[in-house]
Amino acid sequence: MSMNYIEKLVGYAAAKHGRVQLIGFSDGQKMAEEYIKKYGDAKLDRVFTLAGNPIKTQSSVVTVIIGD
Repeated sequence: MSMNYIEKLVGYAAAKHGRVQLIGFSDGQKMAEEYIKKYGDAKLDRVFTLAGNPIKTQSSVVTVIIGD
């Protein structure tokens, strides 16, 4: 999935609902990290990363869940 496609989906969800939540599982957190670096977090309510390496961002919308 391209980053432009993700931005299109986030934009659509934000226009329809006003709040967008992203969930990245395992390597999916990399896409969330890249999204925030490229587009920022203004359209995001929360970003959850599950069972992946913590992403490197200063965004307060990110919740890292590492697990066992």
